Amino acid sequence: MKAEQRRRFLTSHKLWGLIAILPLYFTFITGSFAFIRDDFMVWSQPQIATVKTVDLDTVKALSLARNPGLDEMSINLPSAEDPYIEVWSSQEEKDSQTNYLDSQLHFLDDELESWSRYLRGLHYFHFIPQPFTRTAYYVLGLVSLIFFMVIFSGCIYLWKVLRKEIQIPKEKAGTLNFWAKWHRFTSLITLPVQLIYAFTGVLWTLG
Repeated sequence: MKAEQRRRFLTSHKLWGLIAILPLYFTFITGSFAFIRDDFMVWSQPQIATVKTVDLDTVKALSLARNPGLDEMSINLPSAEDPYIEVWSSQEEKDSQTNYLDSQLHFLDDELESWSRYLRGLHYFHFIPQPFTRTAYYVLGLVSLIFFMVIFSGCIYLWKVLRKEIQIPKEKAGTLNFWAKWHRFTSLITLPVQLIYAFTGVLWTLG
């Protein structure tokens, strides 16, 4: 590949990277919070870890009393990984919601439940108001697609020097070249994970 073509890919890489950097960091950080959502519920309210048996009729009656007029309801039974009762419900013209019950069939602290749901919702851009909820998924898909283009253009630019770049940089700290080499090094060793994030993000939201 000619030097001029490589420079074009480098420019493309920088441009798409600048566009995607903020939403990507936001998605990654909030995704970390979403990953520990269930653990957060258990840590904040240990009593839910003692759920053993479940009376489905009682859970259904309690949920209907709490949220009358439900159109759909799904009850997830306790397991070793998720030791609490999770009730998902939806109602026409309203957002779906998830409630949790402890071993005594008491609904958990609404504030803590809302906080854990809020952290998870940030990752999926649920803060975008109605009627633009579906737009959130298209935004995520667009960010994932841009991320894929960043990866692709970076790989094309580094293709000739790929082996050379998979080495721990030995430049002096603080120099521009030092940070550039670390950027390329960490990007290459995490390339499989980046491709998985980008590919599954596009399929999940735009597929």
